[in-house]
Amino acid sequence: GVDLVGGRSLRDRRVRLEKAPFFALALVVGVVAVVAALAPGALRASVGARLFSLGERLLVACHACNLYLAKLALPVDLSAFYPYPERVGGALPLAVRLAPVGPLALAAAALLAARRRPLVAFGLGFFAVTLAPVLQAVPYADFFMADRYAYVPSLGVFLAVALVGAEVARSRPRLGPALLA
Repeated sequence: GVDLVGGRSLRDRRVRLEKAPFFALALVVGVVAVVAALAPGALRASVGARLFSLGERLLVACHACNLYLAKLALPVDLSAFYPYPERVGGALPLAVRLAPVGPLALAAAALLAARRRPLVAFGLGFFAVTLAPVLQAVPYADFFMADRYAYVPSLGVFLAVALVGAEVARSRPRLGPALLA
């Protein structure tokens, strides 16, 4: 984000090289966390691991992403515990089976914004990258989401919304007060 504001391009080899140690450290910490969580005796198998195949866990992860976004927009029905979705007649609920539509739309919005509005694309990408590790594709708990996991990722969504709102307010000054509210 700071590089984009400063006019630095990720195509510049020096910019990529200065980021490499941070990505390497994040990768090492992530691998250690997954290995530790999956080690025999480390944690009992979670509900997600016992009841859902990998494909189903990916659907549940997409469903969680959709719910995180929905709860950012309208924070209702918040809970300290979100149990995994129950099967209806042996199948996952329709909302879970259709869940990939949300993350795909988010990715499409980021790609469309990338050239003309790189900071909006950065905000959406920040949301996706910082939320991905807690989406339970590799289950480690008996819940599939937790509101506390959205605190940092939500900053990316709020950045994107604020930037688009500022752009609309500049192009349509009459909407400025409503957008500010």
